[in-house]
Amino acid sequence: MQKNIQELLNSLKSEKRFFEEKKDLFIQNFVDKMLEEQSNRSIKMLPASMLLTIGEKLYILLFLCKKENPQNELYNFAYKLAKSKIDLKKVLITATLQLTKEFIDYILQSRSDFEKLKVLLTLIDIYLVYIDKAYSTYYQEIEDELANIKQVKKSEESDIILSLFQNLLVEKKNVTVLDYYKEVPVSCKTSIKKIVEDRVFLDISECNFNIFKVGKEIFLQLGSFPKYVKAMITDIKALDHIEIGEFVFSDLPKEKRRRRFVRVQPKESIGVEIVKNGEIIEAVMLDISIQGIGVYLENIDKLQTEDEVLVRFELKRRPFQIKGNVRYILKDAKRAGIELLVDTENESELAEYVLERQFEIIKELRI
Repeated sequence: MQKNIQELLNSLKSEKRFFEEKKDLFIQNFVDKMLEEQSNRSIKMLPASMLLTIGEKLYILLFLCKKENPQNELYNFAYKLAKSKIDLKKVLITATLQLTKEFIDYILQSRSDFEKLKVLLTLIDIYLVYIDKAYSTYYQEIEDELANIKQVKKSEESDIILSLFQNLLVEKKNVTVLDYYKEVPVSCKTSIKKIVEDRVFLDISECNFNIFKVGKEIFLQLGSFPKYVKAMITDIKALDHIEIGEFVFSDLPKEKRRRRFVRVQPKESIGVEIVKNGEIIEAVMLDISIQGIGVYLENIDKLQTEDEVLVRFELKRRPFQIKGNVRYILKDAKRAGIELLVDTENESELAEYVLERQFEIIKELRI
């Protein structure tokens, strides 16, 4: 690519006078567009004098540079602008398009070779690639720096949590496990058996074994400490204790905290038809309460928050057709939450199903 740039610049040497004459026009266009962009985005305004300097430096690098490798200097210059939070590419595209229009007029008037236009467009395209690379490098460095900061913070958080566990172990105090089993909230008291490096071993002999699985996240309440701790179950030892790690302070998940009514997971697979503007969208019920349902659907993009829909499904062979509003969408999980606008009769029958299913789940936990 370096050789191509040099060849392209050599091809435009005969048009040097054009590029020298259009220098001031390009710089003024660049400054005007940069000021407009800063105003539209409500970002810190750079003085016009500084923008004039940037515009002149840029134009010389692009079209009047005598160096062997102008792309290297352009890359370094663009990198510095990226570090200074100056968004260059959009404004540069606009300014070079204006220059290209001027170049077309020049070719028509001078009856020059139209191949020169192709040369100019190719040159601009290559320059934009180098500018993209410079900005990508800077953005990647920022991402890496943020990742390092997060890792350090996570490590510090884990050390604090392990010290809390250590105090509870010394004081022989319990740890409360908070979890959900088929959408039914479950809590139980556990004791700390031992701590080995960054792993904590909890005695779960007083808990129901069914709620624990390797790789599952659980929430813990450490004595009177005001924040919850989220942890990962890394191993299950026999049937009386688990190994946990990867500790972070956390709130309970929003979708759990915001529920006003008990939700349950259906025992069987239940299909749901969501009717939006006459179109039927197929879904599967994930959970249900007397005021809402959670559904899984492949065509998640067909729903938007606050959509008014009609929901059709069957519970124990009893058909329901209820109007509702989409309250939240989790695109990655292909999950949507729909508030049901139930009447008294439907509410009573839904409550009966939810209560019965809740008892079934509690019975499972006791087995």
